[in-house]
Amino acid sequence: MRTSTSRSGLIAAGTAAVLLLGWLGAAAWTGKRAQAALQALTSTTSTDGASVRLTKLSHEPGWLSSRGKAEIALIDECSDDLAAGDDPQPLATIEYNISHGPLPSGLSRFAWSAVPAGDAAQELRALIGSDAKLTGQGRVSLSGQISSDVSIPELSRRRTGLKLAPSRGSFEVGTTTFKFEWNLERFGIRSGGEAIDLRGVSVHIDLTDRHLGTGTYTVSMDKASLSSGSAEGMVVRAQTLERGDRLDSSASYTAKKLSWGEQELRNLAFDLSVTGVDLQSAERLNTLFRSSCGFRNMTNDEQKSAKQAVSQLLARGLSAGISKFAAASEDGSFDGRLSIEMAPSNNSVPSLEKQLRADGELAMVIKGMTPDQRQALLDMGFEPLRETGLRAQFRFKDGRLTLNDAAPTHRAEVATLMAGLREADQALAEALSSGKSTKTSKGILSDALTSALPTKPTPPVPMPSQVHAHPTQATPASPRCYGDYDPQTWTDCVGSRITPAGDQYSGGYLNGKAHGRGAYTFADGRKYVGHYDQGFRHGTGTEFRPDGSVASQGRWAQGQFVGP
Repeated sequence: MRTSTSRSGLIAAGTAAVLLLGWLGAAAWTGKRAQAALQALTSTTSTDGASVRLTKLSHEPGWLSSRGKAEIALIDECSDDLAAGDDPQPLATIEYNISHGPLPSGLSRFAWSAVPAGDAAQELRALIGSDAKLTGQGRVSLSGQISSDVSIPELSRRRTGLKLAPSRGSFEVGTTTFKFEWNLERFGIRSGGEAIDLRGVSVHIDLTDRHLGTGTYTVSMDKASLSSGSAEGMVVRAQTLERGDRLDSSASYTAKKLSWGEQELRNLAFDLSVTGVDLQSAERLNTLFRSSCGFRNMTNDEQKSAKQAVSQLLARGLSAGISKFAAASEDGSFDGRLSIEMAPSNNSVPSLEKQLRADGELAMVIKGMTPDQRQALLDMGFEPLRETGLRAQFRFKDGRLTLNDAAPTHRAEVATLMAGLREADQALAEALSSGKSTKTSKGILSDALTSALPTKPTPPVPMPSQVHAHPTQATPASPRCYGDYDPQTWTDCVGSRITPAGDQYSGGYLNGKAHGRGAYTFADGRKYVGHYDQGFRHGTGTEFRPDGSVASQGRWAQGQFVGP
């Protein structure tokens, strides 16, 4: 019996000794791994042009624990300010203690503290005091994930007017993930005749891929009071999510109340979104951006790859816009939206002229509006909405502009816009092919949109009462267009039709559009006789007023009169 008991004791003791030796060996291995990781941070090369670097590392290794001290700096490897061999300016000095003994909760545990360092340290210490420092305790999980809490003590400096309540936060860094949380009860400062008082500040970041930026960002504040105004119930939220092979991004700002001077807005909401972005293209551009210092230093192959990514991104289509813009005040309220879409291309070649769509709406309620003010808004294109309300809508699609669900109008403005889009497409094609363009694309779209806006209200188009008989000189060799008007079959032919708006066109057609010689008579009596190119006045022509007198005569280019 004693022999059996002795054997059991020896086995148990041997097992315990093996486990202890294994645990001590694991602790030593963990300690060496921690030291190697710290050494790696002193020479890490970033792939995105910026990295966190440890300098002046002083590490004291031990079997079960280690400790050390280092300076931490943020290195911008794309900056020309840091000469070769120069030490980067530190942001903080950090001291740490690491416990290497593996436990079920993780490989190791650590405690740390940080104080400001470098050029800004003196000014920061003068503001918050020399005793202020960040502290935290964390661990390294079995999978290598690093997490830690962060604490800032209460700070109060009468000389600088600083008041900072105790605050706590945490962070967690994985292979691709990153989480950060911070909660601050109160922050206030009074200096130089200005005062700031922030209450209930919270910051939450949860990234599923910190390199691509997918995840959510949220900043909220119960109240902010400044010398110039105040805000209550503010929330700023941004989100980027993967949806199959697409990326959807959105950002929103809401506030219960926003005040400045004697003005006040309530229930303010502003939502932005960019959806349907091609994920493969976005990932490729993101990688190139990080590796080339923001596309500044790219090889020829990288330039080709970037152009292919941009072309694919635009050809696959995307949507952007302001999904909501609303606020209310004592004088009234407004609520609007704007959406711009690039529909998918049919041939994998991006084209603003063919893909661009847009629509929007703005509704207003204005109290105390005078009859003259109301009429001015009606002349601008708004329509009545209840007694004190006004609304305006627009839709642009397939070269047609619709206002307030009425028949498409504003032909001249649309022609100008389409000409601008066509020119932008040419510049885009040149940029994506050779990277060099004889024309600059800067301002093309904005100039076209500016030109498209009417300088005065466009009167409604009356129904035709008379058609002036100016002769049409069509090309005799062209055959007659067969049957009723059909944009698919009316091509390389001569025909005549009346549009839904009451206008009449007689002349050459190509792909269902006016082309070659023709005459266009508007329902209000105006008329143009001359040459067309794919629906636009192009070449020589004459425009007549309703009374038959000549309004313009000379040369036209893509719908624009260029001179005699």
